Amino acid sequence: MVSVMNFSFVAITTLTSQTRMSIIIRNYHNLRFFREKRDKFIMEIAQEHRAQMEDIISGMECPEDFKCYKSGLEDLCKIVIYRDGDLVECLEQCSRLCKFSLVAMGYFCKCPLRNYIAKNFNR
Repeated sequence: MVSVMNFSFVAITTLTSQTRMSIIIRNYHNLRFFREKRDKFIMEIAQEHRAQMEDIISGMECPEDFKCYKSGLEDLCKIVIYRDGDLVECLEQCSRLCKFSLVAMGYFCKCPLRNYIAKNFNR
């Protein structure tokens, strides 16, 4: 792996400045593509599931101020999903203090919003 990295570094340093610039621009466009893809995913959430998640939010209180939803489903607690999202085990260290935690041979999440996200987005 190191030799490949050294080779690519040497290969890039021997390229003309115009070729190096085109490589940089291509990498920039790839990064921009992934950002646009992420933004498109957030828009899809807004279109398909937004009403359902907002309905869930309206009927509950969250000690974390719904940071999972407000972050565009990026800031999620670590979980293990069992039975296609019917059972969600929380892996966070603070799970024993969470008001949505159910203790039964582990800490299982009872948060309706987190369970909805796990079941519908497998996240």
